[in-house]
Amino acid sequence: MAQRGSPRRERTVLSEKGTPQGGVISPLLANIYLHEVLDKWFEQEAKPRLQGQCFLVRFADDFVIGCELESDAQRLLAVLPKRFRTLRPDDPSDEDEARKVQQAKTE
Repeated sequence: MAQRGSPRRERTVLSEKGTPQGGVISPLLANIYLHEVLDKWFEQEAKPRLQGQCFLVRFADDFVIGCELESDAQRLLAVLPKRFRTLRPDDPSDEDEARKVQQAKTE
């Protein structure tokens, strides 16, 4: 939070790829992408293979997956980065992010 009397400095960084953070197109593109990559896959491919009950709740580019069984949650946690990479095979950040989540969980 900026203090009274202190100038607030903002820096703009232009990117060659992707959409601008907070841009009006970002939620629309995220909704289209996640509908194809996450929503359909979860209902048609992942959910039938799980042993317990599971659900997916999504709002724009945020989502929560709830699982009755921890084994199902672990399985989905392992598979999700691979699923997201299906459309971006050259981006290692998904795998790195999953590894960070797993490490934080064990610490």
